[in-house]
Amino acid sequence: MANQEREPSVLDFPNGQRVEDILKKAQNLANIQIIGAGLSLDGETGELSASGGGMPSDVKYATNLSLTIDSSTFVVTAQLLDQNGDNLGTTQTIDLPLESVVVGGSYNAQTKKVILTLKNGNTVEFSIADLVAGLQTELSASNKLNPVYINYDSTHRAVSDAEKTAWNTTTTNEVTDRAALAELIDGAAKNRLPITSVDSLKQLNTYGTWENNVYTHSSGVVFTVNDDMSITVNGTASGANAVLVLSMPGGFSIEAGNWILSGCPSGGSASTYNIAIAGTTSDTGTTGSFTSCSKVLVRIYVISGTTVDNLTFKPMVCSKAAWDISQAYQPYRPSYQELYERILALEGGGTASLSMARQ
Repeated sequence: MANQEREPSVLDFPNGQRVEDILKKAQNLANIQIIGAGLSLDGETGELSASGGGMPSDVKYATNLSLTIDSSTFVVTAQLLDQNGDNLGTTQTIDLPLESVVVGGSYNAQTKKVILTLKNGNTVEFSIADLVAGLQTELSASNKLNPVYINYDSTHRAVSDAEKTAWNTTTTNEVTDRAALAELIDGAAKNRLPITSVDSLKQLNTYGTWENNVYTHSSGVVFTVNDDMSITVNGTASGANAVLVLSMPGGFSIEAGNWILSGCPSGGSASTYNIAIAGTTSDTGTTGSFTSCSKVLVRIYVISGTTVDNLTFKPMVCSKAAWDISQAYQPYRPSYQELYERILALEGGGTASLSMARQ
């Protein structure tokens, strides 16, 4: 019989019998009916013998029964064999319901062992380390598991406690440093779009009426300038596009580099609402980018036929490097260079504009 080897307790029955023993008896004591005189079956060996001369060579008769069991599926295969050891008749299978032999399991953290509880009350144990060693044999030489990276005890971990602590400390420091850098950038001259007062916007926008900080465009759209120079927009543009100009005629110059235009609420488009730099780029809610522009002329557009409800635009032009650190909106602040130029102008008897810079 070609049974596979296994732990004695795995296939034990409550009465002490084992599957292997049962199959052995079935094989040895099989009552194989043979047509022919002078034949006898040995009950111990299962072999057939003939008295008074052999059987004709062209007659096939059963001389043995082959029984095998698959250790993974618990399916028994039965096959009769003839006098030459060849298969005789159809192979038969029997599915033994032995999967239910395992009724429970647990893991012992101290011994690092898996414990399986069998139906008859016995247990089977195996260690995680042994399991890893077994897995090694299933892999190619170039793709083996390294037991050092299996966390089955304190000395076998992918990352040691010291490395983990160092990594966490580094990560915490990086987060802290990044936050400090973002604070520094947001507190400096981040926004290069020089909007500094409501009065400056009043000079630029005359296709409607102003009441304090509220501008009603001739199309019917209402623009409200907030304290931080963001713009809240309401209404429907009828008969024409509603436009709010944010830069002096001719725009302002900016040096070559990588720049980001931002501040349009999400959901905008070229046919509804957006912030645009004439002839350069636009932001419809996902930012716009450009590398150079000799005349940066920025406008907010609400296209004719579009209705907007309490949308707040936060127009900002900043370097990509600053944007990568912090995407927070900041109102315009003059740079140190701009302040220096204004001081020089005042000291020389000239004038310096405090409401619109870089005109």
